[in-house]
Amino acid sequence: MTRHNFWIVLLICANLAIRTAQTLAQPVTLDQAVEYALLHNPELHRWDEEVKAARASWWQSISPEDPALFTEFKGVLRGDPWSQYRERATGISQHLDFPTAYIFRGQRQSAEIRHLIANAEQHKNAIIAAVKKQFFQLLLINHQIMLYENIKLITTQNFHHARIRVLSGEATAYDTLKVNVDLAETENRIMTLKYTHDVVRSELAVLMGHDRDNLVDVIGSLEAPPAAPDLEALQQIALKRHPRLLAADADWRQKQAESRLAWSNLLPTIEVKCFKVDLPYALPNQNAWGGGLSLSVPFWFLMKGQGSIRSAAHQQRAAQWGIEAEERQVLLDIEKAFAHYLSASKQVEKYQKRTLTEVEELIRIASRSYEVGELGYLELSESLKTYDRVKAGYFEALYAVRAAEADLENAAGAPLSPQ
Repeated sequence: MTRHNFWIVLLICANLAIRTAQTLAQPVTLDQAVEYALLHNPELHRWDEEVKAARASWWQSISPEDPALFTEFKGVLRGDPWSQYRERATGISQHLDFPTAYIFRGQRQSAEIRHLIANAEQHKNAIIAAVKKQFFQLLLINHQIMLYENIKLITTQNFHHARIRVLSGEATAYDTLKVNVDLAETENRIMTLKYTHDVVRSELAVLMGHDRDNLVDVIGSLEAPPAAPDLEALQQIALKRHPRLLAADADWRQKQAESRLAWSNLLPTIEVKCFKVDLPYALPNQNAWGGGLSLSVPFWFLMKGQGSIRSAAHQQRAAQWGIEAEERQVLLDIEKAFAHYLSASKQVEKYQKRTLTEVEELIRIASRSYEVGELGYLELSESLKTYDRVKAGYFEALYAVRAAEADLENAAGAPLSPQ
């Protein structure tokens, strides 16, 4: 290789190294992941634009119709040109609904804005819960991969040890085959965990507003909070500010405004005119001014308005029942999520108070017995693998608590009170 080619290869390698370093996963904490998702998730941006669009339509909802300009020619005899008029009126007219109609339309649009804001908040809570669950699942998989890699190392050592024992006549081929099957099962478990890790990491990246191929790594702890939140307090908070209840209340207010609009058809509409009159024959070079005011009479209201009033009244009552149904469903969802949270917490408590202590005692007894020759290497290695499997189960129980915690927050519509 010439010196020129050597430097070209060196530059290419350096460029590849820089690009690889730029694409390496950047570790993020839970708070950073949630904050980034709230800023960059496209679904949240979509809802934000929906709210802005509704707010921009508020003034349009209370605006009257556009005024009309008109010109009228009167007194033109048959066969004469239009310029031979006896009277010409030029002016502007404005059609207006009764003032209360504009108030009710504004109330209806305001309720629609509140409805969209509540829906946006509900989607925000769902995305926060999803980010937390994916974050904690990545932590779980990272721990499990490390533990099963350790189990694989121990099993590999067992396999070599079993082969030596077979050659020395201390064991049979069955022992080697048994260890080999255990090794294959462990390798398959690691492969599945790594595949799941890549999938979950891609899903977390999408929730955070990244591309699927943008690597995301996590740092943090799976340790659960020390105590469960108060169920009654969560329910009281939810009844006051849960987004689903706020959306149901906004829907009722919107139907109420529509009902009032239906009744406002009983009120007259108004038309105002202002015009200038030219009278070239009667008053040369003189102009006259005039105006007009007319009120419509809802004479046919009983035939045309009854259906809209009844429909609006039924829709308002349906929205009222919807509020009650939503309250019941929210309380039920909180109870279910709370039950799952308590169940997962008790599982962790069982690990901490009994299972972990017992498996640590098992390791201590096995190590002491191995040192004095009461146990062989295979028995010691089995106890070590048992310890790693128990730790993997413990981390899975911790993840179940954190996932249940995220679901409980989403069900309550608010973060849990700090413990």
